[in-house]
Amino acid sequence: DQKNYGIGQAIGEWVFLIDADERVSGALGEEIKRTVSDAKFEAYEVLRRNRIFGRWMAHGINSGDFQLRLVKKNKAVFQGLVHERISLDEKVGKLKNRLLHHSTPSIASYMNKLNVYTELEVQILKSRNEKPSIHQLKWRPLMVFIRTAFIKRGVLDGTEGLFFALLSAYYDFVNRAKLWERSR
Repeated sequence: DQKNYGIGQAIGEWVFLIDADERVSGALGEEIKRTVSDAKFEAYEVLRRNRIFGRWMAHGINSGDFQLRLVKKNKAVFQGLVHERISLDEKVGKLKNRLLHHSTPSIASYMNKLNVYTELEVQILKSRNEKPSIHQLKWRPLMVFIRTAFIKRGVLDGTEGLFFALLSAYYDFVNRAKLWERSR
């Protein structure tokens, strides 16, 4: 709601949407200016460069983190409670320069986000009438870890990549465990 309110207050034809933990480099700023002056699309995605636990991640699920951020104001409506997104039915362009995302400076900050985000995600799961299953509690976190650490090669980001893969699995477990707890 806050993002949609902010978009409504914008006075230009285009909006570039940015979170408090993100930074626009000089090169990205110049690319945005050039793009909106000669736009070929109604919206553009930007690839985020994610800094997690003090390290810029190059692999894993963070390596292809495209976000729809440069949008004509009349097309920009956020949807969702957690990791809200703009959804468009039309083709979008891609910017070349990266958006710098200082996502998670420490494990403590990750754990704080985990509790807030899993609370919101459980609300979404419950609204979809999803039912918890012991099978999911057992296997989903393991599959998240395998995918994040090995299939997407997150371990190539060193100790930080391994920690992120382990905590991503734990995040998934907490999500499903809270759903199980709330449905009892």
